[in-house]
Amino acid sequence: GTPLAGQKLTIRLKDAGVAKGLTWDGVFRAVSTTLPTTTTASKTIYIGCIYNATNSKWDVLAVAIEA
Repeated sequence: GTPLAGQKLTIRLKDAGVAKGLTWDGVFRAVSTTLPTTTTASKTIYIGCIYNATNSKWDVLAVAIEA
């Protein structure tokens, strides 16, 4: 569907024990963080986003990688 202004999105990534490369679509925009370019073998990554309807972008506000 079509996201609404202020809608939240949490992405959870976990590979199968081998690091994988990540490519981000232009609709994702990092805000005060950096989008991960690879997974970390066997670790969970959470990416927190909020939809910015003015710019039609998912603003990525947080990236957390399992210790």
